[in-house]
Amino acid sequence: MKEPIQIDPTISEFQNRKLQALLTRLGQEHKLALFCHTPLLVEGPSDEIICSALSRKLGLNLEAAGSQILPVTGKGQFAIVVKLFRLIGKVPALLADADAITDDLDIISVFTNQALANKIASEMGHRDAPKFAKDIYDDFCKIVLSNWDDLKVYCATHYYWVNRDMSKDEVIAKRRSVFCWLMSNGPDSLGNINNAGEWTSIRNRLITLLDFLERLGCFILRKGTIEAYYKHAATLTNDQKPNAASYEVNGLLEDSVIDVKVHYCDIVRSMVFCSSAKEINESEAIRDLLLAIVSPALASINSNTTEAELRAYSNNLFGAKSSLFHLSVLTENNDVYLNVDISSKILDVLGFPLKIKKGSNPIEVVNTALRLI
Repeated sequence: MKEPIQIDPTISEFQNRKLQALLTRLGQEHKLALFCHTPLLVEGPSDEIICSALSRKLGLNLEAAGSQILPVTGKGQFAIVVKLFRLIGKVPALLADADAITDDLDIISVFTNQALANKIASEMGHRDAPKFAKDIYDDFCKIVLSNWDDLKVYCATHYYWVNRDMSKDEVIAKRRSVFCWLMSNGPDSLGNINNAGEWTSIRNRLITLLDFLERLGCFILRKGTIEAYYKHAATLTNDQKPNAASYEVNGLLEDSVIDVKVHYCDIVRSMVFCSSAKEINESEAIRDLLLAIVSPALASINSNTTEAELRAYSNNLFGAKSSLFHLSVLTENNDVYLNVDISSKILDVLGFPLKIKKGSNPIEVVNTALRLI
C-alpha cells in the first residue's frame, strides 16, 4: 500500500563497480528480497541451506515474517548490498563468517556508521560507535601480534590456520583462529595460559562488541564458518560444501528443538532478529473449533449415543471441519464421557485423546488438556 521508491540514478553509489556488477546479475532470489522488510544476507549456498532448514525446524516462518534469506556470494559484496537495500527502504541484516570482523572493519562499519549505532553505544557508555568498535579491534590485533605464542598450541589445529594461504600474510590467519578459539572456549580455558588477564579482557570486550553489532543486525559466526557448526556432516572441499550442508540438514531435522536452538544458537539469533511473525501454536489454532464441536455434543449425548450418531450430528452442524476430530461416548461408574481424538496425522498437538465428562466445563477441560492455561 506504499508508493514505490525511485532511486536517483545519478547518485554516487551507482558509480561503484561492485554495485554495477551486482545489478547486472540480479537473480530471482535478489528480486524476492526486494519485497521483504528485513532480508538476511548470507555468504553462500551452504549458509542458505542451513538457515532455511533451521527456519523450518523452529517454525520461524521467515518469508511470512517479512524476511528472505539471500546468498551474496562472498563477504566482499556485503557492504555494497547492504547499502543498496537501504537505499530502497529495507532494513537488511547480515550473517557473516568470523573473518568479517577479524580481517578489517569494512563490513561492520556499514552498521556502526549509523545514528542508531551511536544511540545504542551511548546507552552502553560510549560516545562514538565507530571508535568503540575500532578500539576493541585494534587492541585485539595488537595482542594477537604480540602474544600469539600463548595460544599457538590451541589455534594451530583450527580450520583457519590449517587452511591458511601460505602466499599471504599469516597475521590474518592468526587473528581468525585466535578469535574462533576465544569465542568457542569459556574463561576457565584461559586460566593456565600466559597473559591470561589480557586474553580474558579482550575476550570479554569482543563479546561486548559482538552483542552490540547484533542489536544493529550484524551477526558474526563466532565459531568461524557455517561448517564449524556441523555435527552430522564432515566439512568437504569447496565444490562439495552444498552437499555437506544437505547432509547436515538431514541430521538437524531429526534433533530436538532444544538441541537445535543451543547448538546453532549464533545462526538462530540472526533469524529471530529478522522474523517478526508470531510462532504458530497449533493447539491454539484448533481450540476454538474443538470447543465449538464438543459443547453441543456434550449437551446431547447419553450412554446409548453411537459414534455414527455423533458423526452425523457434527457433520450437520460443522460440515467437513468436524472430520478433524473423532468422537465417541464412554461410560465409567455411571458417568458419561465424550472421548475426543484428533484424526489428522499432520497436526502436532499434545493432550489427545481427551475425555470430557458430561456436565463439566468444556472450556476448562480443553484448555487444561491442550496446556493453554
